[in-house]
Amino acid sequence: MLVDSGRVGTASLVMTFHAEGVLAQWSLYGFERMRLQAEQQGISVQLVAVLDNVDSQTRRIVEDHPVVRVCDRILVTAHGDPGLARNAGIAAASGHYVGILDGDDYCSANWISAAVGVLRENPQVVVHTDYLVVFGATWGLGRQSNQLAGEGDRESCFKFHLWVSTVFASRDFFLRCPYRATRMAASGFGYEDWDWSLAVLAEGALHVTVPTTALFYRQKDDGSRQQAAESQQVVVAPGPFFSAEFWMQRGQYEHRD
Repeated sequence: MLVDSGRVGTASLVMTFHAEGVLAQWSLYGFERMRLQAEQQGISVQLVAVLDNVDSQTRRIVEDHPVVRVCDRILVTAHGDPGLARNAGIAAASGHYVGILDGDDYCSANWISAAVGVLRENPQVVVHTDYLVVFGATWGLGRQSNQLAGEGDRESCFKFHLWVSTVFASRDFFLRCPYRATRMAASGFGYEDWDWSLAVLAEGALHVTVPTTALFYRQKDDGSRQQAAESQQVVVAPGPFFSAEFWMQRGQYEHRD
C-alpha cells in the first residue's frame, strides 16, 4: 500500500514498524498528538510509516489507523535491517526536515515543533530530545548530551553510545549521511544508531538537544535487538570516525612512531 499526495512541506516523521502489534495503535496516536501541536505552530507534518518485514496484525493496524491522512505514505519493505528501513522512509519523505521514531515509542507533544525550530536556526546540526524516559522491562530517567553546551566530547564516543535513535535533521543531511546496514547476526557488527551518531561527527555536524522535550523509550524483555547485540558482543563497524585522517583534521591525533 502506498498513500501519497506529493511534496507536503515542512517535516516528515519516519516511523518504522515490524511486529509491534497493538503498541503501534498507541504510538500512532502519539504521533498525531505531535502533528496537531506542530500544526498549531504553522508546521505541516507528514507521516512516513515503513512496514519492514511486518506481521499481519501490525500491518492491518497501521494501514487502517484513523490518523493516516492522504498526505502520508505507507511503505511495505523487506530489508530486515532497521537502518535500511529508515533510509527507505527518508527517501520517500516529502518534508524539508525528517525525524526518526520507532513504532513502539512516544515523544512529548512539542517534539516536532521544537526540533524544527532548532533546525531552522541551525540546519547543520542533528537534534535529539532533552530527556530520555525508559519504561517497560526497566525504568529510568536521564538527559542526552548537547554538544553545543560542551557535553558529549568526541573522545568519549569511542566507548559510549550517547544518543538514542530518535532524531531530527534536514532531509538533505540524512541523504548525505545515510544509515549503514549492520546484518548483525552475520557480520558481528551492530548498534546502527551508534554507528550513525559517529558518522554524523565524521561529517562535521554536532548532536544537540532541545529543552523541555522527551522521548519515552520502551525497553523490552522479549529478545529485543539491543539484548541480542549485547549477548552476541557485537561491535560498531569501522568507519570514517575511526580514521586517523578524521582526528588529524581536527587536531585531536598525535602521530607516534
